[in-house]
Amino acid sequence: MKKVFAERIKELRLENGLSQASLAQAAKVSQQTVAAWERGIKPNIDTLLLLADIFNVSVDYLLGRTNKKGVVLSVGEIKKKHPELADKLEALEIDYLNWEADMSEEQLIKIAQQTLNRAIKKMEK
Repeated sequence: MKKVFAERIKELRLENGLSQASLAQAAKVSQQTVAAWERGIKPNIDTLLLLADIFNVSVDYLLGRTNKKGVVLSVGEIKKKHPELADKLEALEIDYLNWEADMSEEQLIKIAQQTLNRAIKKMEK
């Protein structure tokens, strides 16, 4: 797992156009610490959480427990980040209640996630 973390930190740093020094500044550590991460030394849990936030990925992705970069947000978090979607989210919640009897929770979650992802992508364009 150490190697996966090292590879992912370097990959994310380069994808985001960051030098070791700029990542160090964002993470409030030294450049030598970033270099150590890229050699396989893992940070403490607080720094790991900060790195996940900096790169907008999950801790599981950083540690190699999943290959999915995305972070799952709660409805409340999405409303805070994208207040313009609040009405659509509320409509989805109402639809969820109406569909609840006919569909499994997994199916409803999948539909809601797909709908939100499409809405967010449209907003980002």
